[in-house]
Amino acid sequence: MTKRTNGLALLAHKCAARTFDLSTGVVHASMRDQIVRAQLLIRDLKENDPTCNRVLIVGGGVGGVSAATMACELDMDVVLVDSQNKPFSLQAGVTSRFVGPFMYEWPELGHDCQDYPPPGALGQPSDATPKWTAAHPIPAAKFAENLDDWLVAHRFLPGTARFYFGVVPAEVEAYVRAFVAYHGTETVAGVPPSPEYVLPKGCLDHQGKPAHGGTSFRPDYIVLAAGMGDERVALPGFPRIRGKSFWDNDELKLDKTRHANSCVFGGGDGALQDVLRLLTKHDHPLQLIRDLRLDTAVAEAIDRWAPSLEALERQSRLVTTWSGTGSFEDIDTRCQLVAAALAGEAVVREAVRRQLREGRGEVHHVMRERCFGKAYLLNRFVVHLIEQCQKLGAYRRVLTYRVHREASITDARPTVRDRKRGFFISLEDDPKHYFFRWIAVRYGADSDTVPQSKMVKLNPKTRADRTSMAAIPLPLMVPD
Repeated sequence: MTKRTNGLALLAHKCAARTFDLSTGVVHASMRDQIVRAQLLIRDLKENDPTCNRVLIVGGGVGGVSAATMACELDMDVVLVDSQNKPFSLQAGVTSRFVGPFMYEWPELGHDCQDYPPPGALGQPSDATPKWTAAHPIPAAKFAENLDDWLVAHRFLPGTARFYFGVVPAEVEAYVRAFVAYHGTETVAGVPPSPEYVLPKGCLDHQGKPAHGGTSFRPDYIVLAAGMGDERVALPGFPRIRGKSFWDNDELKLDKTRHANSCVFGGGDGALQDVLRLLTKHDHPLQLIRDLRLDTAVAEAIDRWAPSLEALERQSRLVTTWSGTGSFEDIDTRCQLVAAALAGEAVVREAVRRQLREGRGEVHHVMRERCFGKAYLLNRFVVHLIEQCQKLGAYRRVLTYRVHREASITDARPTVRDRKRGFFISLEDDPKHYFFRWIAVRYGADSDTVPQSKMVKLNPKTRADRTSMAAIPLPLMVPD
């Protein structure tokens, strides 16, 4: 068998004996990245171990389903289990978030294409690759609907794929722990058969039909794709102050948010997305960039700085890959300088003003850090650009952005003002007491709730190694 791989995906995602984790500690997390990461793992697994014939996949989201279809394409028998009642349930029904396969590649060439697989990619996609067509980033609900249609229409070889939605998580966790413990005792003399997994009863398959349970399945490997765990959407120390989860529909784009103060807590990607949704007319930042570029002078100004921004982004990725730690402060400072230079041009400031929502409200951004953390360059740059433009002159009749860096919360409680419910927030070293009608809390996943951690425990050395390798940029598509 001719090897096309070097097993890098196996090294990056191995978390225990014969067990791989696609979700924990990943750096590239777009929908496209999840597809590619899953396909690379399955491809490398089969090519490095041709005896791999049976795989148990835990998780029925984008990554888990992509792993399942790829495994079936390579003639493996697959069982996929998920606690939810249907595939892609996290994004189903969510209209307040927009996704696109290449939106966050900006300013690199190709960021404007939102078809997947992309035209002109190296090689041809396999039949296992999810496919959709869109001129623009689309609502998450539409994305989930497109993938659901694709999955239902996908032709599996008879007997190769079995899907079980609605499983009991504790039962799956117990089996994974038993599997890991069993294979952790393998000897050089041979590979023992896997412990038996009894397929659950009372579940639905990927088409919503009753899935046949009760028989046994002995996987050669397990792939964990069960997500990042519960979000921390409550303010630390103030549990009554809670926002909605990232993948919940929210009210941030409602018309009434234009005329009241709102607040976003956190310095990462989710926080920046919510800041932009509150501040701007647009559903996603790529739409804002497109509108800015409608002015020829502004487009030329952005193009002059695009190579510098692209170089910064690439250097940041390389530093993260080869050191295991992010260089967020460096890239954030440089990005801020570029934004300040652009904001110095009156034509840019006026174009940015036109992108902001009309209203008398303020969008406050409270961060514990001095700089923005892990975030796509597009989100980071646009927020900096808005801040720098507003520093050079107040915009009338549009929302104002106010950032509080290295801020500590001294008091926070629900309250009612002028017969309107909201939140009273006090910040250390700030004489003002703020009343916010709407808040978003973006403090990432709670590490104690990560599904994989309930099944497999990584030691610090393994965790650091995987994080470094998982930061390596992924191809746009896995060729057939």
